[in-house]
Amino acid sequence: MTASSLDPLFKPRSIAVIGASTEATKIGGRPVHYLKQYFKGPIYPVNPRADEVQGLKSFASAADLPSGVDQAVICLPAEMVVPTLEACAANGVKSACIFSSGFAEIGEKGRDLQNRIIEIGKNSGMRIMGPNCLGIMNIAGITDENGNDLGQSMNTFTIAVEENPPKPGNIGIVSQSGAFAAHAYTLAARRGLGLSSWATTGNDCDVEFSDCLAYLAADPATDVIMGYMEGCQDRDKLFDALALARKNEKPMVIVKVGASEVGQKAAESHTAVLAGGDAIFDSVFKQYGVHRARTIDEFFDVAYAASFKKYPSSKKIASASISGGVGILMADRAIERGLDVSPMPAKAAKKLKEILPFAGVGNPVDVTAQIVSQPELLEQNLDIMLTDGGYDAIVVFLTNVFYSAALREPMFKTFKNVRAHHPNALITLCSFIPDDIRSELEALDYILIDEPTRAVDAMAALAGFKEAFSGKLPKRLKADASAVLSLPGHDLNEYDAKQLLGKASFPVVPEKLATTTKGAAAAAEDIGYPVAL
Repeated sequence: MTASSLDPLFKPRSIAVIGASTEATKIGGRPVHYLKQYFKGPIYPVNPRADEVQGLKSFASAADLPSGVDQAVICLPAEMVVPTLEACAANGVKSACIFSSGFAEIGEKGRDLQNRIIEIGKNSGMRIMGPNCLGIMNIAGITDENGNDLGQSMNTFTIAVEENPPKPGNIGIVSQSGAFAAHAYTLAARRGLGLSSWATTGNDCDVEFSDCLAYLAADPATDVIMGYMEGCQDRDKLFDALALARKNEKPMVIVKVGASEVGQKAAESHTAVLAGGDAIFDSVFKQYGVHRARTIDEFFDVAYAASFKKYPSSKKIASASISGGVGILMADRAIERGLDVSPMPAKAAKKLKEILPFAGVGNPVDVTAQIVSQPELLEQNLDIMLTDGGYDAIVVFLTNVFYSAALREPMFKTFKNVRAHHPNALITLCSFIPDDIRSELEALDYILIDEPTRAVDAMAALAGFKEAFSGKLPKRLKADASAVLSLPGHDLNEYDAKQLLGKASFPVVPEKLATTTKGAAAAAEDIGYPVAL
């Protein structure tokens, strides 16, 4: 199936809600309620017991819908889902998003129902999201075939949308967990982050997590991809999605759970996916330049920083701090994260000493509390660090200076001037900042993270993305499926096991088996030095 087959899910131009409720707070009522507010295309509620649902004409069944609806949102008991999907398929519905639970996640009986869903999708070409999912939203906006604005498709029953109206932006979220996705939606709103799309895949019966990653990797409205992942059903689909994101230079930040045995068992009962070996996922993510976030704060910090689309050309970083102690903290963290904290060049250090003799001018640079009395010193310090220091990124710690009535305007002027002189500089500010000033600083492309070690972590992630985008894509290993291995009936030693793997096209290092010291010496000469014994 091509990526365009997901358009009816991610960019629907007409939507039916099957199991629509007249009460806006019910699972079948919320999507109708949200769509009425945000979607300008046709909305078709299906409820056999009502002529009207929330002010919209209701249809008795899926069979009564107009032909060729882009997306059907299904909010029905599990036993009603299969016949409803069959009616949708017969009526030319292009995609379905199934909220209903009670499928593979509950055992064999549910798995049989889910297999029937898969079969309907394959036979009809209808793309199916879920079951057991929280929905899918297009927040960046949809247009019809003539370019007319159709608004946003808020096909979900999460209460998060009630409190947080959709804010368009360049970050896409895909999650195998609905509750996690709802939490992420709320956190994005609280951080002021705009989203392009938001999708929950549930049991991944047809449209898988990897399909959604690939779709966003090709989506012009999405610059950064955030993902919550429990497991993977198709290795090659995942690799294809990661490769496409890297090729298109779209940072991908993933929370992969199931590192422990307990977590793996919980994932299987939650969405019926296998979590897989944790070390394997670590290796895959590293090869494709995916940032694996270990905490929710890291998940959002890195995605937020990446949304500015500014990357350092190397791992060289400097820090400037009003606190010498915090400067040391940031330097320690930078080294821990593999960043280069080389000291300030002699020419730059000399200039810094000239403007403030008692300041620390290595790296970190201690701008001292003198900037409270002389705010212009900070601008001079940053200008020297960027012009003569040769650093690719700077983290600036200023604690709460923006809350001082006397310093608010001078500090904003300082950063406005710095940006005017250094338009491409990657600068992160660690400071408590009032909301109105925050938005103005972000508009000037300053990354704002108030905790200094988290700010350094985000800079390290950006350096990692840049390194990945600049390198070659990993070579995909394809084993010879036609190779039939004849395994002996006993345990294999390392040498014999590697010979068998080599026959199946797995790359192994050249080896020779020796049983005497003379044979070992001859084998070493034949292989060529250096060798390992």
